[in-house]
Amino acid sequence: MTNKIIEKINAVLPHVFFIYYFCLCLHYFQLRLFYSDNAYLLFRLIQDESFAIFHHRWVGIFTQWLPLIGIKLQLPFKVICFAYSFNLALIYYLVFLVLYYVLKQKTYALSIVLLLGLLQHFAFFWQVSEINTGLPIFFLLIALMVKNANKNPSIKSAIITNIISISILFIHPILSIALVVCSALLFLYYKHKNYAIAFFISLLILLIKYKFLSGFEASKIHSFDKTLFTWKAIQSSYLYYSFKEMSFHQFKFIWLMYVGFFVVLVYQKRFLLACCSLISIFCFFLLMYYYMPNGATVDYMETYFIVCFVPILILILLQVSKWNVVYQNIFMLVVFCISMYGLMTIKKAKIYKDRLAYLETLLNKTDNLSYIEKGDLKDDVVMLAWALPYETLLKSTLDGKSKSVFYNEAQLKIDEITDTSIMLGADWERYIPQKQLNNTYFELKPTKYQRISGILH
Repeated sequence: MTNKIIEKINAVLPHVFFIYYFCLCLHYFQLRLFYSDNAYLLFRLIQDESFAIFHHRWVGIFTQWLPLIGIKLQLPFKVICFAYSFNLALIYYLVFLVLYYVLKQKTYALSIVLLLGLLQHFAFFWQVSEINTGLPIFFLLIALMVKNANKNPSIKSAIITNIISISILFIHPILSIALVVCSALLFLYYKHKNYAIAFFISLLILLIKYKFLSGFEASKIHSFDKTLFTWKAIQSSYLYYSFKEMSFHQFKFIWLMYVGFFVVLVYQKRFLLACCSLISIFCFFLLMYYYMPNGATVDYMETYFIVCFVPILILILLQVSKWNVVYQNIFMLVVFCISMYGLMTIKKAKIYKDRLAYLETLLNKTDNLSYIEKGDLKDDVVMLAWALPYETLLKSTLDGKSKSVFYNEAQLKIDEITDTSIMLGADWERYIPQKQLNNTYFELKPTKYQRISGILH
């Protein structure tokens, strides 16, 4: 196969890849939207008829504008759902187009393809996470930083780095940490003082954020317990088990890429960069372990694990961009094909299909408003239950009749609640007046909550 033929194939494959990705997003829209934070954000979008932005993570604007337009136009609920699931995917494609055609960094643009096809699996169903929606923008900002650091004087480069660092603060704090690591590794890679400046700027802004502007994140920082950091404790953690399992599945290709990159660095006698790249993965894992030593849901953990590989992936793709054009094209072809296969494995997401089926079972036992007592819920299917009232409200509304099911984890005395005009929600908005619901989409009937029994483990 000649290089020209490969180039022609590579010119088409990205768009085929994204068309297939968009189709998956629309086909699995219920599994993506009627789940946890996804459901709550969609509920708030409809309720408030404005952007659902929390903890100053304004990146959500890029993934909420399309369904918001539909809500303002009072389009059918199913159209709103399609628009939201599509919008969550659109940001990836737009960033890919900018990297590929505007900045003309074709090999670096593969970061988006690799992210969707080979790194994300469970995270496909947890797309509203600011890490997931922010990663394509993060890759774009790094591309701009590299372009300016390599070409511009230090003062101009420092100004651009400041803007980039501050911008990333409004995506997610973990990506600010990733920026610090990226800057350090890029300095070792290029040996250019602008990256040293970028490292200190990004580190300073991160420290300012941590010290003075932590806000929501401050509540998530717990005291250090050195007993957690023994090898025995780490090895027995669900987080460690999940990382090991994912390394042999969705992360196996990125590990192979990294091993090849590591060997090249050793061959080039760039031992410091090779060691630091390995240490960065190890330190990121320990940071995740400190944050959630007992693990969490698989999509949540996977999203954080992906960040471990982001600085390495950036270095690898920058290295590939230095290859001969023929080898670049072959590499791109291989990545597109493997990433397409990675997308095809999404249909195996049994845990999310089972979860949606369980929601349907609950709704079939519900006339209008129902609740489940603690211990009666199938925890291994639902995984997270705090958003159950919103998930069931959205699912039932799509099916034609609004209903809501509440999980009584806080063990409220629901039988004693006489007010029939409220819907029970999350603990920060426990009693939601039904008359305040957006009646264009939600139509609950005033009634007393009925207990669902008989759905046991």
